[in-house]
Amino acid sequence: MSLHPDWIMVVIALLAAGAVGFVHRNQLRTPTAWRRLGVVLCLLLVALRPTAGTTSNQAAVQEVDLLLMIDRTSSMAAIDHDGGQNRLAGVQADASQLIEQYPGINIGVLVFDDSARLEMPFTNDTVAVQHHLEIMGVRDPFYGKGSSISVGVEAAKEALTAAKERNPERARMVIVMSDGEQTVDTPPESFEPLAELVDQAYVFGYGTEQGATMIYEDKTIKDNKAQDGISKLDPANLQAMADQLGGEYQLRTGAGEVDVQLPEATTVDSDQQVETGFPLYWLPALAMVALVVWDGAVEMRRHQRLRQELM
Repeated sequence: MSLHPDWIMVVIALLAAGAVGFVHRNQLRTPTAWRRLGVVLCLLLVALRPTAGTTSNQAAVQEVDLLLMIDRTSSMAAIDHDGGQNRLAGVQADASQLIEQYPGINIGVLVFDDSARLEMPFTNDTVAVQHHLEIMGVRDPFYGKGSSISVGVEAAKEALTAAKERNPERARMVIVMSDGEQTVDTPPESFEPLAELVDQAYVFGYGTEQGATMIYEDKTIKDNKAQDGISKLDPANLQAMADQLGGEYQLRTGAGEVDVQLPEATTVDSDQQVETGFPLYWLPALAMVALVVWDGAVEMRRHQRLRQELM
């Protein structure tokens, strides 16, 4: 078994434990205090994200640093991917496929909207990467002020340069995952600065040229005229990005497996073991839900008794 902690959740759980202890400091032996401490303990176990098990992988994939540049602008909430899913769901499915195909590969996750940030430094911890992809969502359109598809170039350059300096013997690869929609008046900057830092590059496109409405938290995103906003795939921008990277553009519709080739510089060692693990956090999560329901039922009965006594 191994742990892959979400440190923000760990801090929240510890603060919650302190709060429960303070509130019940004079009644720590009561059933109510124990139930609530149990909830906090379960939350802490969920935050630690325990996993079990290992699988055999090839070291070839460990000789590659793959940077995923993921578009999470509100346009990625458009419902025109694979029979009614949003575009970001397509990104998540394709990234998961990559992890399954090359389970030991070093993956970094850079997201961009109106700014860019490296949210997941290069790692072969596939459980952590999968978890990060699962919880990723599009940016709240309320805060959107327009964005450029090239906003992540500088951050990607820094990440790839650092990877090269850290492990110059590794091959490097970048996959840009976007709909190509430019929503600012200025044209996108070139991706050419990244070309010299990578051995292989792909641009995956999501969406349709006909476009679709965007749904955020079950509500349709409106344009500046209070009409249903329509987002459209821009294949010209995506092809230009691929050309600048010296790579290949692929339109991803959800049909078929991801088709990428690792850089030729990689080597193979079939005896390499990489821990991928089976997630176990759902067990304490179920226990936490049960304790919350139990505590809620007890409190409801207590309030009912008090109300009856006052009548």
